[in-house]
Amino acid sequence: MHAIAVVALIAFALFYVVFAVSTMRRLSHYGARVAALTGRMQERQATHGTDEGGENAFEREIRWKLVWGMPHGVTDPPLAAVGRSLAIRMRLLYMAAVLLVGFVTVTFEWLW
Repeated sequence: MHAIAVVALIAFALFYVVFAVSTMRRLSHYGARVAALTGRMQERQATHGTDEGGENAFEREIRWKLVWGMPHGVTDPPLAAVGRSLAIRMRLLYMAAVLLVGFVTVTFEWLW
């Protein structure tokens, strides 16, 4: 029974990593397209205001606008559709992170 819990934990963690990496890559590509469309390429490429995760202010703004569902002012329909899709993926990513932490906690409390 313990082996099943550990295997399930590892499988969920691998799923989370793959989902997170693909979402962050899509977010980076989306940010580049939004910056090009809105004329904010200089702001996107700026190195000032970079946090420890490597994101600058423009990238943080795009990420949080997607997470909270705030409008970007993007009028390009395909780009707006990508933004809606990414917004859902970002919310799922944060929920999966909470579930992963809970799953790790419960699994290790149960095993030891």
